[in-house]
Amino acid sequence: MDWIGFGVLTSFLINAVFTGVLYIHFLKIRSRSLLYFSFVSLFVSLWCITMFLYRWSEDFSVFWARMLYLAACFIPSSFTLFALSFPNGRVGKKTLFAIFLPNLLIATFCICDKCLISDVIKPAIGEKVITFRNPFYLFYLFYIPAFFSIAFFLLFKKFRVKSGYEKAQLKYILMGSLLSANISMITNLLLPTFDIFALNWTGQLTTTIWIASVTYAIFKYRLFGIRMLAGNAFYYFSKAAVYFTSFFLIYLLQTWLWGNIFSSGAIISGILFAFAYIFIFTKIDQYILSVLRKTIIYHDYDPFYFIGKLIKITSGELSLGKIADSLLIIIGESLGIDRVGMVLIDSKNRKVLYQKWNGFGQNKLFSFQDFAEVIEIWREEDSKNIKKLSTLVKDELRLRIKNGRDFEYDWQKIVIKRVINFMRKNKIAVIIPLNHRVNLSGFILAGEKPGREPFSVGDIDFLESLAMNSSVAIGRALLYLEVEKFAETLKYKVDIATKKLKEKVKIIEASRKREQDMLDIMGHELRSPISLASGALEYVLDKISRGEANNDFIKKWCEKAYRAVRKEVRLVETLLTTARIGAKRITLDLRPVDINPLIEASISEFSEKAETKGLYIKFDKQKMPLVWGDPIGIQQIVDNLLSNAVKYTQKGGISVFEEILKDKGMVRISVKDTGIGIPKEEIPKLGKKFYRVNQRGKTQLVRPGGTGLGLYVVFNLVKLHGGKIEIQSEVNKGSTFSFTIPIYNPSIHKRASYAI
Repeated sequence: MDWIGFGVLTSFLINAVFTGVLYIHFLKIRSRSLLYFSFVSLFVSLWCITMFLYRWSEDFSVFWARMLYLAACFIPSSFTLFALSFPNGRVGKKTLFAIFLPNLLIATFCICDKCLISDVIKPAIGEKVITFRNPFYLFYLFYIPAFFSIAFFLLFKKFRVKSGYEKAQLKYILMGSLLSANISMITNLLLPTFDIFALNWTGQLTTTIWIASVTYAIFKYRLFGIRMLAGNAFYYFSKAAVYFTSFFLIYLLQTWLWGNIFSSGAIISGILFAFAYIFIFTKIDQYILSVLRKTIIYHDYDPFYFIGKLIKITSGELSLGKIADSLLIIIGESLGIDRVGMVLIDSKNRKVLYQKWNGFGQNKLFSFQDFAEVIEIWREEDSKNIKKLSTLVKDELRLRIKNGRDFEYDWQKIVIKRVINFMRKNKIAVIIPLNHRVNLSGFILAGEKPGREPFSVGDIDFLESLAMNSSVAIGRALLYLEVEKFAETLKYKVDIATKKLKEKVKIIEASRKREQDMLDIMGHELRSPISLASGALEYVLDKISRGEANNDFIKKWCEKAYRAVRKEVRLVETLLTTARIGAKRITLDLRPVDINPLIEASISEFSEKAETKGLYIKFDKQKMPLVWGDPIGIQQIVDNLLSNAVKYTQKGGISVFEEILKDKGMVRISVKDTGIGIPKEEIPKLGKKFYRVNQRGKTQLVRPGGTGLGLYVVFNLVKLHGGKIEIQSEVNKGSTFSFTIPIYNPSIHKRASYAI
């Protein structure tokens, strides 16, 4: 074997191993582009081994020459299929038919005795010479470059529109393939046309250029994931070696023991060997897989171990902080990254919900604005109904910017530049989304790997798996926080409601007690005038029966009885009015009213009681217009105000003032006394049913009895008349109660009964 044969055989072995690695990985990921790439590598391997056999064989040179050109004719068609499908496309049935129909025709030319190759001549010196038949060789000569041209055109077209790592992968595939294909077509296709066969083995050696270029893309730009590929290949090759070695050793042992493998003893021991082999091989298989995972497949880390560890820690954890700590620690331990963080964002309300950082310095916090561009990229993907939000890799984003041709709008390029600047400033290499909800976005931020080693496909898949598994635990923790927050809010609201309920119960109890007290007082108030009137009349009747009563005596005591009856009537009217107001069944007989006679009647009613206490009652009488109101209701208002003024004044007197408010269309009546006054804090409470001011401890005077209904009636009657009541008071100096009544306007007021 000369050095050329050795080189061709080495190229075959390299291509064969590469083919096996590609196909084994295809069995796992089922990628169409990887399958067609495996076909390219397979036919290149066959092209190499047939060249070796063609040069080595003396008696079958024509046969191996035909096999050589047969293997070569499938390379450009397979490469075209790869160009059509890369990176994630599919090739339709019509396209497959259009590609393989001419391929099958050329293949037929290759194997037919009377078509492409007629003979092989071995000269004394130099390479063998192949004799071709025309026009079949012309078809072959046109077919190979035509299909390669189509494939390279498709790859160049994709290279122009792709970005990031896919663009870089295409760059190295094109570089290696163009160089290897062009050299091969010159030395193995064009030169033999002119009977120059001295370099017809060169093409096979240049396939190593193609292998090297693709391998560089695998290592540098994560094409197909080399570490996983190599590990899987070694695993299956190791299993095959164990199978073969075991079979060979058992065969030798059986032959040595029994002479052959078909004797009864050999069969029985073979069955025992079979059961033992199953048990032993299971252990060997586990050992091989464990060693390969540590040394080749997962040289730096075992993703299954760390994913399992994360699931074990977070499966029952409800603390968001502990879940975040576990996730960041696992990422740091597995990939050797010292800068890693996790962020949860409510992009709808534009706020950061939670953030946790390792290796970013103490108290490192980011705002929503820092991540706005990241959210914008994913929002755009979400608007295009992309099921899986993309992982943002800094190097890939830089390649997109460098390419600059895949941006529909200028603002998209600006957004990506800002994301790159943010990642560079904070030494972040990768941003991985935690979920697919843009409004509630979560993501992991990972720094550079040791030595700035690029992230492989396996690394990204590992991080995405961690993100997917942790997102479930994080969602559960967020739900738990919401439940806790809801429980706290509910407890707070229940406490507030309970407090308010207790306050209302106290108010109701106080109101009931006040009503009971008022009922007791009211019973006393109602009995007193009747008892007084009854006693006066009995006294008069007794004197008359004895003949001791004269007219003046009878008049005096009858007037006392009359005043007591009048007081009783006022109390009854107050009670009735109170009941009607409470039931909203009071009726006002609205009419034009001269208010002065009503005031004078009230003053006359209380003048004797005022004189008895040594008080004066002054009335600053004015010429007043008619007012629009119910005379009985107005009389009750004035009676109650005068009654209270006389009752709560110990010295001095009472003054009644009138005033016309033309701008408001009202008259104002004011009753001013020099009594004990009302504390300021009690004034807002006046007018409530059964309410009486408690002044004990603030004045030496003790308030006389009362029903607590007078001001309640006054406030409601004034309101029903469309007026307002005002109170001014100072303790120990007196009070002024003022109320307003509308002035009668013939154009708008018509007599009517007004009921509520």
